[in-house]
Amino acid sequence: MSKIKVITLGGFLGAGKTTTAITTIEALREQGIKAVYIANDQGDGLVDRALSETRNVTAGEVTGGCFCCKFEDLMQTIETLVAEHQPEVILAEAVGSCTDLMATVIRPLQQFHQDRFEVAPYTVLLDAQRYQDMKKIIGTKLQYLFAKQLEEAQVVAISKQDVLTDAEIEDLKAQVQVLAPQATVLAFSSVTRKGLPELLSVWTDLNTSLLPGHSLDVDYDTYADAEALLGWVNITAQIQPTEGGFHPHTWSETFFECLKHGIQRNNTIVGHIKIQLSDVLGHTKASLVSTHGSHRYDVQHTGSSDGVSALINARAEASPDDLVRLIQISIQYADETCQTTTEVGDLAAFRPGYPTPVHRIVTEV
Repeated sequence: MSKIKVITLGGFLGAGKTTTAITTIEALREQGIKAVYIANDQGDGLVDRALSETRNVTAGEVTGGCFCCKFEDLMQTIETLVAEHQPEVILAEAVGSCTDLMATVIRPLQQFHQDRFEVAPYTVLLDAQRYQDMKKIIGTKLQYLFAKQLEEAQVVAISKQDVLTDAEIEDLKAQVQVLAPQATVLAFSSVTRKGLPELLSVWTDLNTSLLPGHSLDVDYDTYADAEALLGWVNITAQIQPTEGGFHPHTWSETFFECLKHGIQRNNTIVGHIKIQLSDVLGHTKASLVSTHGSHRYDVQHTGSSDGVSALINARAEASPDDLVRLIQISIQYADETCQTTTEVGDLAAFRPGYPTPVHRIVTEV
């Protein structure tokens, strides 16, 4: 019986991991290969899981902590997906503020489950546009996380290469190779799919056990302090027009207009802020991953609606309370502009707790 391929995606918040996973699964489906997706988050109510459903991708999720701290939950989710869907490939997206995944996820998978699963090279995504932004946090604790993610990567996949020229991508690849000399470095785009076949080949052809390996020296106190700088907010809501209908796309544009003004005024470092608006006719999903950049759409519902369900996930260097206030102000502005009312259902606002891995294998299997 063939082993099931497990591909773990890491990388900083907003690197494009979800879009990459879903686009990869769609590309594999076109080849007749059945693949599933596992989302991961410190909280519940994930835009990522909702997006996978709109793209007809089979998905599970591990919530309430990262894969390393919820390893048994990860394995249970894998077992459920295998039993119910018999996938050939599993793409698991780790929380974007996590590091040390080689020791806490990859090696435990290899050591305890090698009879059933083949583990692909651990891949860290790096947003082509955000690299310059990430350089601005050098010397901070957030930069510690970013640097450690690159340090442990076996593959660094530069995402969103469609936003840069070929010359800029080659220059960026050279810079990243200096930061991650142990890694295979490549670039791709989930929008155009340029470079995606090369990434798939790396996952298929490279044997993790034959790649250079090393034990990552992680100061868990610094790691925990860095994660705790980030406020995490998850919101579910219902948006209704005060009369007639409204356009979800216009609502999201107005929401992000106000949100970006507040972020820039406070010079807030954004991990990601994602929103999904859904009704029976369609979906709008957009994300903002930069203090000064523009939001991007994965899906757009351009028609009118008489009411939508909303999911908002926000991760930024701010207190949870301040982040909630900023989102509430943006919702209010969108409501006033679009003549809608928003009724918030579930609201969770917190900072991640101290990372406590179930396993930590620092030597190669």
